[in-house]
Amino acid sequence: MKKINIVTFLKKKGYDTVSGDQYRAIGVWKSWYQGNVRGFHRYKIFNGANTVRCDRLSAGMAKMLSEDLADDLMNEKVGITMPEEPEKNFVDEILNQNNWAVQSNNYQERKCYTGTVAYVPFLDKAEIAVDGSVIPGEGTISINYFDAEDIYPLSWVNGIITECAFVSVRVIKGKKYAHIQMHVMEGSEYVIYNYVVECTSGAGTEISPEDWKQLKPFENMSEKVYTGSDKRQFVIDRLNNVNNIDPDSPMGVALFANAIDQLKGID
Repeated sequence: MKKINIVTFLKKKGYDTVSGDQYRAIGVWKSWYQGNVRGFHRYKIFNGANTVRCDRLSAGMAKMLSEDLADDLMNEKVGITMPEEPEKNFVDEILNQNNWAVQSNNYQERKCYTGTVAYVPFLDKAEIAVDGSVIPGEGTISINYFDAEDIYPLSWVNGIITECAFVSVRVIKGKKYAHIQMHVMEGSEYVIYNYVVECTSGAGTEISPEDWKQLKPFENMSEKVYTGSDKRQFVIDRLNNVNNIDPDSPMGVALFANAIDQLKGID
């Protein structure tokens, strides 16, 4: 299946994002985390008569490093405290419903090998008025989890991402679709735009709301939602180290981003 170029799609909508070097680096870090780097773990040699394909074994050190730091950052000793008991019980219930105990540790590990993750709460099965506003009291709070390869900052100030696009991919009846959710500031409030794009070459083929509402995963999704708030409806979580790929980028770098030579030496 073809892979959509999200950067091209965002440019069509009038937005730029971080340098493409960032996402190429994320691909390299991910391959080291998986212990299967093309050109290193899979390579060819000439034995004097034929060219032979070879495999190099991996110690999986990039994953071990990510696991160790993730266990320090999020474990059974870590808790979320609130000043009042009712608020704490409410937050704990939402987190439990969204498998937070497992997912939070998983995404700390993903943060270690991609540099950045995000948590995006949303109202599931909420009713949206004709004007795009949310009807109070409707829906349940759910959380979407994203790692760096699906996070596309649209604007940032002093390293803080203020507007952002998030991408999730689904395969429906043999076709691959990208759900692109854009959180942008309009006036004094955040507005969330939803797009569904069939994954074809370039920017993909955008599907109209009338058509993507015929697809079961998107049937209850609104094209545009007014949040009524000037607060970000997403949380960006990145490693606290300097991005030396692009110092002006708000994205983080992998825990082992500057230790690739050492990983090669170990393997």
